[in-house]
Amino acid sequence: MAMFEAFFKDVEGIEIIDTDSKKANEEQSPYNSEFVEMVFKSANSKKSVEVNPNDVCEV
Repeated sequence: MAMFEAFFKDVEGIEIIDTDSKKANEEQSPYNSEFVEMVFKSANSKKSVEVNPNDVCEV
């Protein structure tokens, strides 16, 4: 609480949001759940290729 008091001395109306629950994370996620599932599925695929960003030529 001392840290909050130091950082937000003149601020009124601080709202603390519980982000530990799965429901809270799903409601506030800016990403489409189907897109997230596709990205995770692709990342775990054996067909995925890791690219070194230093080896990519600039256009």
